[in-house]
Amino acid sequence: MRMWRSAPLALLLWGASSAYAQSTAQPVTPGYLTTSGCPAGYTVCFVPYSNSNPLPVSVANANPNGQAPMANSAPVTMASNQAPYPIYGFTTAGVYAFPEVCGSTATVSPSTATDTQIVALSSGKNIYVCSFSASSNGNNNFYLESATAGSCGGSLTQMGNTWYTTQYWAKAAVDPFYRGMNTGANNALCVHTTAAQNLSVTVYYDQY
Repeated sequence: MRMWRSAPLALLLWGASSAYAQSTAQPVTPGYLTTSGCPAGYTVCFVPYSNSNPLPVSVANANPNGQAPMANSAPVTMASNQAPYPIYGFTTAGVYAFPEVCGSTATVSPSTATDTQIVALSSGKNIYVCSFSASSNGNNNFYLESATAGSCGGSLTQMGNTWYTTQYWAKAAVDPFYRGMNTGANNALCVHTTAAQNLSVTVYYDQY
C-alpha cells in the first residue's frame, strides 16, 4: 500500500524537476562535428549550422535571447559566419592541442663508458621522447642525447637530466605523454654512459 500511495508524489516530483530543467536550460550553438574543412593541422572540428543547412526547431515559447515565438515544428534557418574551429583536449604553451601518446619503444643495454644508439636517425624526421625506464647494477652516470650522425656520430647534445645510479638502482617510466623532449629533425637518439657498469634503458617514443 505504501508503494501505491507514494507513486503520485514521485510523478509530481518528476514533473516538477523536468519542468525546472526545461525552464533553466541554457541556449547552445547548434552544429555538427566534421573532419572536412578543418584548419591546417587539425583532424576534427565543429561547424555551426549555416544557411544551406536548415535546423528544424520545435519551440512554443519565446526564445530567451529575444527572438519572436516560433510555431511548433516550424523549420528555422540559423545563419552563421563562423569558420570551423577545432575540438581539443589539452593546452601546450597556452595553445589547445591533442595530447601526444608515444607508441614505440626501444631498449639498449650498454656495459661500457660509451655512447650507444637507441633509435636511428631518419631523414626529415624528429624523435619525440615521452618517457624512459632504466636499471643499473652499479655506480654509473648516464643521460639521453641527440646525435647528428648515425651510430652516435657527429655533434652530440645532452637531452634532459644526468642520472646517477648505484647498485640495484632502477627508474620507472612514468609519463605516457610527450612533454617537449625531442632530438630535433634528422638526428638519432643515444644514451651516454660514464662507467663500465651494466645499464638497461627502454625509451618510449614516436618518430615522424
